[in-house]
Amino acid sequence: MDILDELYQDAAENQIPVYDGPLGEIKGVIADLGDGAAAIGLNTGKMEDRQETAETFAHELGHYHTGTYYRAYNPLQLRSKMEYKADVWTVERLLPVERLRRAFAENCRECWELAEYLGCSERLVARAVQIYRQKGLL
Repeated sequence: MDILDELYQDAAENQIPVYDGPLGEIKGVIADLGDGAAAIGLNTGKMEDRQETAETFAHELGHYHTGTYYRAYNPLQLRSKMEYKADVWTVERLLPVERLRRAFAENCRECWELAEYLGCSERLVARAVQIYRQKGLL
């Protein structure tokens, strides 16, 4: 089972329906349905590959697992804080610090080298390095 399948399983176990369809330029969204229920929308037509889909899906699940929902009219500072928490969940789920340390031990230094070695996007690598450094883990 690959990571994308694991994310779908996570959603199913938490009774989160996942819909795939056009969302304009938005790649992923989560809706708070109240009473702990949520739904996720993915726009896989805007995604390049399964890895990008997994990273987008994980981010939306991160909002669910951290309880960080917000509305467009919420203050930017609040939205940024909630996005950060979803990013932390995503990074910890998709790119645990030990995998990143192993890549460094294999002499991967550039973001593109790390992404290639780890099989993920440069964006995820950069965010993981930032988060793990802030936590004092790298």
